[in-house]
Amino acid sequence: MICATVSSGADRFAQPVIQTDAQPKSIIISHTGNRPDKYVTGYELMVDSQELYISSLDLSGMLLASRFWEPELLRLTLNINNHDVIFLAQNRFVDIDGKGLLLRSPVFIHENKMWIPMEAVTSIFPALTGQSVVWDRARGRLEYGTALYNVRSLNVENQNRVTF
Repeated sequence: MICATVSSGADRFAQPVIQTDAQPKSIIISHTGNRPDKYVTGYELMVDSQELYISSLDLSGMLLASRFWEPELLRLTLNINNHDVIFLAQNRFVDIDGKGLLLRSPVFIHENKMWIPMEAVTSIFPALTGQSVVWDRARGRLEYGTALYNVRSLNVENQNRVTF
């Protein structure tokens, strides 16, 4: 079943159309370090889009983030490393510590869960976690955990009982 919306006026104001009969896609969440791979399900929820969505529950587990769900507002807050990321259902706007970001694809409610577009996962969370987040669509693999820092050299100098 495909749910369509009616728009008045130009198509530029049309709401995104959700594909409620979207078929599940396998996602492997791969961590560097000693956490085992996790197999989760994603969906291509938007009609005429190949954007893959991951459930907010699986995302918060991957990031070890706390979740605060406000069902009356259809609002989810993820807190990670003392950063608040607020998602609103059926909305492309994301609030990150009081600053806005506009996504290409909206967040959706599907099967009574909030689904986050992979674009948000790969663009928002590396800066907040200090870890890389890489989506390999061809392999269905979401890799998380490689440090964003690469130390290429280290110089140590001793001068008057101080080490630099």
